[in-house]
Amino acid sequence: MLTSIREGGTVPGEWEAYAQVSDLDPKNTLFPVLRKHQVFSDYDYISEQEIDASEFYQRLLFPSGLRYMVGAKLESEAGEFSLLGSLRSADRGHVKPRETVLTGEIARHLSQACEFARRIDSVANISADLRVAINYLPDAIFVLNADASVVDLNRNAEALLRSESGLRVWRRYLMTENAESTRILHDTVASAARRAPGPDAGQAIALPQKHGLRPLQMLGLPLSKEQRDFPYKKEELPLVLLIVANEEDRPQTQDGRLRQLFGFTPAEARMASAFLAGESVNSYAEKSGIAVSTARSTMKQLLAKTDCRRQSELMRLLTRLTTTAAVE
Repeated sequence: MLTSIREGGTVPGEWEAYAQVSDLDPKNTLFPVLRKHQVFSDYDYISEQEIDASEFYQRLLFPSGLRYMVGAKLESEAGEFSLLGSLRSADRGHVKPRETVLTGEIARHLSQACEFARRIDSVANISADLRVAINYLPDAIFVLNADASVVDLNRNAEALLRSESGLRVWRRYLMTENAESTRILHDTVASAARRAPGPDAGQAIALPQKHGLRPLQMLGLPLSKEQRDFPYKKEELPLVLLIVANEEDRPQTQDGRLRQLFGFTPAEARMASAFLAGESVNSYAEKSGIAVSTARSTMKQLLAKTDCRRQSELMRLLTRLTTTAAVE
């Protein structure tokens, strides 16, 4: 484990060597009963005479000129112990009370640093998973400051900025090509930032696009910020998650295609989709919780709107047209 003592008191570790004699370590019986951050030294588990006779000390520490140690227990999980230890040579003598106190202080600070590192690692992993997830969402996702400056965005947001949507980023700020639309956008973001996080905190707007395209549907949501009291100071405003739905690019559902092709109502489109999936009128009524007479009436409306005389004819027509529409 220890081969030399370098200038400054640092000791290079060779943990393979420790593994070879770890079962001889006289501290083994001490570890389970130690409390977290509790400091221990040689005299807590072994005498001077026992140190001289210990095979553990003879094989591991004495060859490096080391004899005494002071340490502290950092944590214990599933039978494994994490320890902080400081070793010193025989000519420097046994550890003093001041060094014992310092070891305890260092142990507490080191535990805090390790916990912080674990949290950072956990946050990094969660962030990476969220990044993958939001890139698969069909909507554009922006993370904005309260002043509409961009903090982050997903892949679809980047594509939206490259399109003719009218949205753009200028000097880090999300803007449109129209001053009035930009004002509405910024007011929505600022208003969302001042709302208390929760299920009803969303601020929704429809932002017009150029060239007669359908408006962009936007929803601004405040991201939770712990230990904040209202009213927020300007620099303490939470971030805003801006979700932008571009209906021009959103993949159309089967119900949507049926409504577009035949002018079906939502209820008729749902039944037509179920019929395409192999549902009968009676089974659809049972699963949907509606009367069989209502389901039969809806089927008659489907036949009338498609100029079909029989359900088999309707099935062939719906299958052919929806498949063609999906491919297109």
